[in-house]
Amino acid sequence: MFTIDGPDLRVNTSLDFETKTSYIIRVRTSDPLGASFEKVLNVFVVNQNEAPTNIVLSANSLNENLVAGTIVGVLATTDQDAGETFVYSLVPQAG
Repeated sequence: MFTIDGPDLRVNTSLDFETKTSYIIRVRTSDPLGASFEKVLNVFVVNQNEAPTNIVLSANSLNENLVAGTIVGVLATTDQDAGETFVYSLVPQAG
C-alpha cells in the first residue's frame, strides 16, 4: 500500500475510508554506518464526503387525468457514505 521515496512516505493506490480506516506500517531508518532504528507507525485514513453516484425513481409512469400533487414515485440515492440524507430538486432545462 505504501512506498518510501527519500524521506517521503507515499501511497501506491487510492485509499478508501469505507474499505479500511487505518494501516499499521513498520519503518526503519539507517545512518551511513549501518546503525538503524525501527518503529511501528499508524496511518489513519480520514473520511471524505464522496458525491452520490445514482438516483433511482421507484415508478416512472402514471395514469392521465390525475389531480395536481399526485405522487409519481419515490426518489432514492446511491452514495457510499452511509447514513446520509438527501435533498432533491428539479434542474431547469434538464429535460
